Amino acid sequence: MTEMQYNNEYHRTKFAKFIDNPTLWMLRGELAKKNFFGDDFNENNNVLEFGCGVGFNLACIKNAWGYDINKELYPMLNSKGIKTFDNIDEMPNDFFDDILICMCLEHLPNPIETINLLKLKLKQGGRMRIVLPKINYSLKNRGGLNESIDGHTFAWTFYEINYLMNYCGFTNTLNKKIFRRGMEFFYFKGLRGKLYHFCVYLLGRFINDFDIMVISKK
Repeated sequence: MTEMQYNNEYHRTKFAKFIDNPTLWMLRGELAKKNFFGDDFNENNNVLEFGCGVGFNLACIKNAWGYDINKELYPMLNSKGIKTFDNIDEMPNDFFDDILICMCLEHLPNPIETINLLKLKLKQGGRMRIVLPKINYSLKNRGGLNESIDGHTFAWTFYEINYLMNYCGFTNTLNKKIFRRGMEFFYFKGLRGKLYHFCVYLLGRFINDFDIMVISKK
């Protein structure tokens, strides 16, 4: 497996439409807030996203901090009101109410170490929100027994991630499938608001394509 380089070229190739289109960036943020945090989210919570990328998951979060391996993104993130850290050691302990790890943990070679370090940054009773891609077990689609065609270091299902969080001292409070497909398609069709959210959910549900989310409490 070739090691992926998470630099500006990677983010520009994969997320250019969000970088260049502030409306789409914000719409993606509205959807992230709905799916990852829910209707009972406290607007005053301090939220960190570990592996925040171009930052759209934090677009609608008032007290937002981000960390990413690609520091070249930081000027853009800061311009949008997202505060950033250069490393985990800079993050204050017992400070965050929520830590989001979205489409990131599967790329890390040291998931237990990462979770334990981030646990120190959560308040007691704070929640870790981990979003992961659905695993397709077809060898044809995954590249065979000895290859990862998507650059992932690990593959996670609900069972494995629940066990990992228990091992790290968390109590799991929610397992959830997130159906969200056609985000750009419905945007360019002119849909917005609740109708947009519903169509994104419905398409994902119809084709049974989803991500998984585990919420774990410290």
